[in-house]
Amino acid sequence: MEEVGLTVLGNRKVGRYEAYSLRDASGWGIEVMPEFGARLNALWLRDGPLCLNVIDGLDGEEEPQKNRPYYNVLLFPFVNRLASGRYSHGQRSYRFPINEPARDNALHGFLFDAPFRIVHAKADADEVSLALSHEYAGDRVHYPFPFLIDVTYRVRRRRFTLELILRNTGPDAAPVAVGWHPYFTLGCPVDALRLKAPTAERIEVDEERLLPTGDVQADAEFAAGRQIGREHLDSCFVLSRDAPPMIRMESPEACLSVIPDESLGYLQLFTPPHRRSLAVEPMSANIDAFNNGSGLMVLPSGARFSTSVEVLLDRI
Repeated sequence: MEEVGLTVLGNRKVGRYEAYSLRDASGWGIEVMPEFGARLNALWLRDGPLCLNVIDGLDGEEEPQKNRPYYNVLLFPFVNRLASGRYSHGQRSYRFPINEPARDNALHGFLFDAPFRIVHAKADADEVSLALSHEYAGDRVHYPFPFLIDVTYRVRRRRFTLELILRNTGPDAAPVAVGWHPYFTLGCPVDALRLKAPTAERIEVDEERLLPTGDVQADAEFAAGRQIGREHLDSCFVLSRDAPPMIRMESPEACLSVIPDESLGYLQLFTPPHRRSLAVEPMSANIDAFNNGSGLMVLPSGARFSTSVEVLLDRI
């Protein structure tokens, strides 16, 4: 790691992992855990005198493998749930390990705890950024498709951008879906937040395994914006291409806008039991996409896929 000049980064231990922070003198910046899936553990944004960490991350005493292991991680090669971990591709059948045993599902792929290397770090008056890379050799029997995965986190005061690039480095076409699993906070309980989200189609799921039934329902519940209150959210939506895909969270002092690239046409919203944050998860595909094909990409050998998510902070 010395080759990229990590002396500009602060670091601390979060469980067994190193967390590196890169911040401007006025406070805005990021904290990232390269060896745990390039996990974004903190994101400080500033608008005027207001500077907030808008990511619900872990402190130094918490072990990511045991405490909220899927918070703020990248999702690959599938998103959300995969029924019984099973899928077929190219006349062959595969099975991912089950990591949601209560529902007999595989969950969130395997990138969430993969080690990344730091490629480039930058800090100046206009921007802080960190570029990381992971080369997957295709050595898992349940996903024998090599990939190169690059992610860049970029902050310009009140604006954050995540840029993700996938390259199929193997000889065969490969099924793939990607996403991001951030938990956002504005420093108050979810109950106090006002949420505004575009009209979309809500994907109906069964109660036992939270897998799609095949039905969708038009949903405009948050189109005009309303307070979340005590409501529990755990729903996946297909975003409309006819409306801007902006999701807005508002507290009494700040507004956070999440704007996924149009290639991320699915969205999961989830209120965790502690209700300190809201998961706003942009995804390229549906729940169980490896089986139902909804949003699934089959990336040819040598091809690449890129996507991004923007996050904006505005004080009120």
